[in-house]
Amino acid sequence: MGAVSEFWDKLKGEKKLFALKCRCGAVVFPPQPSCPTCNGWEMEWVELSGRGEIYAYTVSNIAPPSFTGKLPFCVSIIKLEEGPMVMSIVETDRPEIGMKVQMVLEEKRNLDIPDENWRERPLYKFKPIPAGDSA
Repeated sequence: MGAVSEFWDKLKGEKKLFALKCRCGAVVFPPQPSCPTCNGWEMEWVELSGRGEIYAYTVSNIAPPSFTGKLPFCVSIIKLEEGPMVMSIVETDRPEIGMKVQMVLEEKRNLDIPDENWRERPLYKFKPIPAGDSA
């Protein structure tokens, strides 16, 4: 099984975010066959906390038909606590650089996508962590 397929299976089954950790110490996300830091192939799955902070964002008032009724929406680059950066939706009307966020899972996407494999995959997104909450 490829790393990408295994990632989606782990996300759906365990409802947690995973990455690959290389022998050199690099945390690789999204998963891929070799380490982008050292080109190594010896990697193992590690569970990520799902916590991070907004590194960059944009708020969109235009969306594809599958997002109808969800406008505006915020797409952000999240710097995860473990180091990797991931692009995802953040459920907030007031994004801020440095805002602490936590991953949440949307299992039923109800998207009008012709590829059944993509329709069946859960969507990971993030929500703000209230100030003073360690989530």
